[in-house]
Amino acid sequence: MVQVSEQKKAAIKDALRLTKLRRQTQICKVYELKLDKSRFSKTTLQQLQRLFVEAKWFRNAILASENLWMFDTKTKQVQVKVDQEFQTRPLTVLGSQLKQSIHDQIKSELCGLSTKKKQGHKVGALKFKSWVGSVNLKQHGTTYTLSSNGRLRIQNIKQRLRTRGIDQIPQGAEFANAKLLSRHGDFYLHVTCYLTAQQLQAHHHKKPKKNPKPALQQVEILGLDVGIAHQLTTSNGIQVQYRVPISPQIRKAHQKVSRTQKHSNHRRKARQRLQKAYAKTTNIKQNLVNQLVACLCLFVKIICVQDDFVKGWQRIWGKRLFETTIGGLMGKLKKLPNAVVVERWFASTQTCHRCAQKTPHSLKERVFVCGCCGHTEDRDVHSAKNIEEKGWKKRIGGEPTESSQEPRGRACEPTPVDIKTTALMVEFLNRIPHIRASLVAETGSLLDKDVP
Repeated sequence: MVQVSEQKKAAIKDALRLTKLRRQTQICKVYELKLDKSRFSKTTLQQLQRLFVEAKWFRNAILASENLWMFDTKTKQVQVKVDQEFQTRPLTVLGSQLKQSIHDQIKSELCGLSTKKKQGHKVGALKFKSWVGSVNLKQHGTTYTLSSNGRLRIQNIKQRLRTRGIDQIPQGAEFANAKLLSRHGDFYLHVTCYLTAQQLQAHHHKKPKKNPKPALQQVEILGLDVGIAHQLTTSNGIQVQYRVPISPQIRKAHQKVSRTQKHSNHRRKARQRLQKAYAKTTNIKQNLVNQLVACLCLFVKIICVQDDFVKGWQRIWGKRLFETTIGGLMGKLKKLPNAVVVERWFASTQTCHRCAQKTPHSLKERVFVCGCCGHTEDRDVHSAKNIEEKGWKKRIGGEPTESSQEPRGRACEPTPVDIKTTALMVEFLNRIPHIRASLVAETGSLLDKDVP
């Protein structure tokens, strides 16, 4: 066993102490890079594929050992079960630090299971895996090296790999650990970086603005109602509909997977094509949600949204939710710094916006009619107005107003500036692919898509 000198131990201890002090003033960011597969040599592609196979072998060998904590991570061969017998397989690509990271991950999972068990949860044992899709690269400079021009070097892989997306990492960022992932036949790298606030701000200012923000008057506050028929309805009368249906490529890929034999190479390749088709649809939906949220932030200062139980909707409208990714939209809206989240149990649909009296309505009734004061309004717009008012009172810390026949909203009639901003907002939304935005002019009636 190699003995470490006291001088080297002291140097490592001092370096760790200085790193901890430096981390207190830095911001942690994780960036995703994609490895350029077209530049791989045949040997490199085989080594990367074998890397994940050997990671699976090594993990299963640790779980099959008698003592997981004292497993020898320096071993160069492991026992692999093939059918009903065990065979010895050499570890030619999996490096020493990669083995240590797999061992550390298993120990961390065991500690998590122990904590859950102490809390009274029912837990089981760690199971063997048939596929490992990620490998931890624990130390920059040793396990992996990433240069400023996007060249990546991984332990025991000779070729320097080219990555895409290095421009999103600010200059001067300090690289920490990383994670190499294999998804639907492609390879990705999640890099953890530490940088100061000044570096992050300078990097954002350096980015060229293709579409500069126009000079416009923002809406002070806006309430949002999320639904199935109309995915998004605002308190100023805008209804947004969008959906990304399942593509024919996905249906064909499902058919090809069902026709292949289990555990065959044809089935593995067919499943990779299926996963790639799903990933393409997911990227389209994520881009749609990002553009929708960016448009709301451009035109609105304060966004009010209700904490709806979207997960419970999947039991009834599972397919429609999958095509509209309402859950992802709600998750992004709640994380906005200018967002006000209204509690889930607030009856925004049944409470009258004018007299505050509750009138039950079924889901089929798309027009709200108050049984007390007779106020009539589109159901979704009325709900969005209640969410706006509730969010405004939560923002300023006020109490709900008493019931009266006077309008309870902050503004009874929209100003000319609000009307112009609403028209611009509809125009911007209709520029986003897959989105149809329209205005509610009267009770239950919609204007045309194109707004002058």
